[in-house]
Amino acid sequence: EAILRHPAVQEVAVVGAKDPLWGEAVRAFVVLKEGCTATEDEITGFCKQHIAGFKKPQTVEFIDSLPKNAYGKVLRRELITS
Repeated sequence: EAILRHPAVQEVAVVGAKDPLWGEAVRAFVVLKEGCTATEDEITGFCKQHIAGFKKPQTVEFIDSLPKNAYGKVLRRELITS
C-alpha cells in the first residue's frame, strides 16, 4: 500500500523471496504509470519514509503488467517463481 502512494506507480505486488541470510526477503514487483519513470533506489527510499525498515522491499523489479487470473486477482505464485 505504501508503494502505491508513489506518484509514478500504477500497480504493485509484494512477495516473499528466498534469501540466504534471512530465509525470506521482501520483493516488490512494480508497474509504472505510462510515461513515468522511477528507480529501485527511489522506490525503496520512498518506502523508508512511510513504513518500518523490515517491511521495506529488499529488491524492486519493474514489469509491464502483473499476472492476474480471470477475476483480476494477482497471481503471486507466478511472481515468486520468476
